Amino acid sequence: MSKEIDSLSLGVPIQCMVRVKPPSGYQREDVRIHNDRISLLDVNNRVKEEYEIQDIFPAEATVQSIFETSFASYVRALSEGVNFAVFGMGSTNSGKTSTIEGEFSQPGLVTLMSDAIFNMMEDKRAQANNVGRPGGMGGDAFSYSIKIRYIEIIDEEITDLLTESQSRAREHLTAKNDEWEGVTVNGIHWLPVSNINHLVDVFYQGKKARTNAVNEFGNFSDKATSIFSVEIVQISELEGQPDATVLVSRAHFVDMPGAEVLNRDPEELRLKEGVTLNKGITTVANLLKELAAARRSDYIGYQGSQLSHLMKDILGGNSLTVGMFTLQHGDLEGSSLTMNLMKQTKRVMNFPVVNDNRLSGLLRRLRIEILHVENAMLLQSPDNIEGYNLKIAE
Repeated sequence: MSKEIDSLSLGVPIQCMVRVKPPSGYQREDVRIHNDRISLLDVNNRVKEEYEIQDIFPAEATVQSIFETSFASYVRALSEGVNFAVFGMGSTNSGKTSTIEGEFSQPGLVTLMSDAIFNMMEDKRAQANNVGRPGGMGGDAFSYSIKIRYIEIIDEEITDLLTESQSRAREHLTAKNDEWEGVTVNGIHWLPVSNINHLVDVFYQGKKARTNAVNEFGNFSDKATSIFSVEIVQISELEGQPDATVLVSRAHFVDMPGAEVLNRDPEELRLKEGVTLNKGITTVANLLKELAAARRSDYIGYQGSQLSHLMKDILGGNSLTVGMFTLQHGDLEGSSLTMNLMKQTKRVMNFPVVNDNRLSGLLRRLRIEILHVENAMLLQSPDNIEGYNLKIAE
C-alpha cells in the first residue's frame, strides 16, 4: 500500500476553529488570545486554563473574513464530490447562530458558502460547455442541480422548516438509516433552488419558522438544533466514455443547542427538565468522547438521539468537517466547557470519499452490512426484541 493510500485510510481529523465574541460593556474580558493560544483568566487575571489551537478568530474578525481565509478549500472539495459539514458549539449567546446562520444584513456561513457553491458550479459549467475555452467540450457536457432542506430538532421532535405550518403539524419525522442515502429523515422535503437569491429567500423564510416558544425552563431556542443542508448533483459527459459521471455531495450547517447544560448534574437535569429536552446535546457530547477515544475497530452507537443519529457522517463518517467553537467574555465556566469539547473534537477522525456513481454500489453494500450488524445487536438484547421486529417489518 502506498503512503498516500495508507495516510488516507487513517482518516482526516475534524478541523477545529475558535471564534471569540466581542465583549459588551459589562462583561469582564477573561479570554486572552496570543498567537495560537487561548488563555482563560480568573477574577485576578491569572491564567486558569490554556489551550493551543491553530485557527483562532478574535472579536474583530467578521464571518466574511473567516469564510475568505478558511473555507475556500471546502467549496472546492464539494465541487469534487466530497461532503462537507460545519457545526457551531458553545454556550447560549456566544455567537453560534450568528456565525452559522447569520442575519439578512450580516450573512453567516450558510449564505456565504452557498453563494460560493453556485459560483463554482457556474464556472464549471462555463468551462465544460464552452468549446472556445481551454478544456471546453461544447454542448451540454456538464450540468448541475442544487436542492436544500432545513430542519429543527427540539425535545426529540424533528420539524421540516421548509413546509407550510399546516402540513408541518401533521407529519411525524424521524432519523433513519437508508441503504442508498445513509442516515436521512423520513418524509423530509428537499426543495430545488435555481440560484443564490432563491436559496437565500427560502432559507430566511425557514429561519422565521424556527421556534420562539418559552416554557418554565427558558427559551426553547436555547435547546434547539437547526440543520441546513445543501445537496449538489453534478453530471459530466466525457468524450470517449459511454457513461456519464455523476457526483453527489452534501453540505450541512449545524447550529447546536447551548452547551451550558453539560455543566449541570445529569440526573438533576433529567428530573427537572425531563429525559428528552436536552438529549441531543448530551448524546453528542458523549459521542465526541467515544469517538476521540475510539480505535478503528470499535463500534460506535449513534442512535442515542435524533441529533446524534443525524451526525453520523459529520462526526467520524463520510465528511470533511469543521467544528466552530464560540466563546464569550464573562462566561469562564462555559468557555472552559467549550474548549474541552474542542480538545476532544480535535481527536475525532473522519473518512471522506468522492461520492460518484462508481462508488454508490459499494457504499450501498457497506450500509446494508452495517444495518445487518445493528439489527443483530438489537436481536441479542432481550429488551429490544420488539424494536427489532418492528425494524424487520419496516
